[in-house]
Amino acid sequence: MSKITLTQAQKKDLEHRHKKARDSRESDRIKAILLRSEGWTIPMIAQALRKHEVSISRHIQDYLKEEKLESAHLGNFQDSLNLYLSGPQQAAPAIFKRFFLHYQMTFVPLL
Repeated sequence: MSKITLTQAQKKDLEHRHKKARDSRESDRIKAILLRSEGWTIPMIAQALRKHEVSISRHIQDYLKEEKLESAHLGNFQDSLNLYLSGPQQAAPAIFKRFFLHYQMTFVPLL
C-alpha cells in the first residue's frame, strides 16, 4: 500500500473534519488517513483503531481514489433526508422503502 502524502492544508482540513465529525465511522476513516500519512503501517493503524486490516486498506483506497470519508450507511441516510426535505409527498414512498416507516403529512392550522 502506497504512502499518503498530504499538504499542510489537507492535513489541517482533515483534522478540522475529525473534530466536527459526529459519525464514529467517518472519524475512524479520517484517523486512518492521517496516521497513514504519518508513516504508520496498515497493521499498526488497524490495531490502534480496533478495525480489520482489510477495512483500513479499503478506507485508504477510497480516500486515494475519490477522497471518500463518509461511510455508505451515512450516505444512504443523508440521501433519504435530502429527499424528505425536498418535499414530503415524494419522500413518503422512499422512507417506507428504506426504513419501513409510514410517513403521513399532518397539517396544523395557523392561528
